[in-house]
Amino acid sequence: IYTFKKYLQLNLLYQSLIYLIKGHRVVYLTGPEYGKGIKLFIVRCLWFSLMAFYGKRSSLYIKNVDVYSNNCLLKCTLKYVQEIYFESYLQKKYFLKIYPHLEYKSRVSYVYYPKEIYESRGSIITGKSKKLRVGLVGQFDARRRDYRVLIQFIEDYPDLLNEIEFWQIGRVKNDNASLKMKKELSHVVQFKKEDYSTKELDEMIQASDVLISFNSVDCGYDKGKGTAAFGDAICLRKPLIVPEFLSAYKEFSDFSYYYKTADCIYKLLKERKFRNIEPSVFDRFNPDEIKKAWSNEYR
Repeated sequence: IYTFKKYLQLNLLYQSLIYLIKGHRVVYLTGPEYGKGIKLFIVRCLWFSLMAFYGKRSSLYIKNVDVYSNNCLLKCTLKYVQEIYFESYLQKKYFLKIYPHLEYKSRVSYVYYPKEIYESRGSIITGKSKKLRVGLVGQFDARRRDYRVLIQFIEDYPDLLNEIEFWQIGRVKNDNASLKMKKELSHVVQFKKEDYSTKELDEMIQASDVLISFNSVDCGYDKGKGTAAFGDAICLRKPLIVPEFLSAYKEFSDFSYYYKTADCIYKLLKERKFRNIEPSVFDRFNPDEIKKAWSNEYR
């Protein structure tokens, strides 16, 4: 297949067209939600055309509802796709307030990516550790994550750092604010690599004792914008520590713990009650159970 090397979105749309022409069904993870300028407008026009012709064989996983409600082209494509997926009932509820007529094709699927086997670049796990391993999930992004509480934790409880090691699980965003924050935290947080394969990310999550996400309240994660933190925890059955405002995601409360301040994080990591979570709390998120829920919901 010819590739548009400088334009990733055009490349993805072109490859999608090839698959759709061949009769395959395609599931899109977010679609052309992000970008800027005339290039993004062109991509969205092509996306609209593609869905107008092949929407019946396409399903869309929406990560940010507001992007669709604020753009006419994206909004119009929703009527063409076969199914629309969300990572939580909270996000689906937010969507249906805007598009109640699309309830018949809306589904909660939780985990938005299949378990694929990618080319291994070698394990980056450095053996067993006596320390508590805390994995920071999600891209290291100073705009979308609020690392101030982590900085406060480091300043207030330096002694606990002898018992804990923090890993960044995910790439670092290449902007000045994120790179500056990385430098500020690099004496405490381990940044293993610049980029990771899916297999490597899974290895790091699997080797963590607990995951933590520093999602910023200003980014709307408790409304129409999704976060992959819950999906990462579900995939590999790991307890998760998140900001208190994310307690709005009630279906994840069985494996989630909440912080408001550095003191809360200290208490959670010191007491380590999350180690008592039963793996069975994740059973209802497996694909078979999710499909049963769909059947019951639309019976």
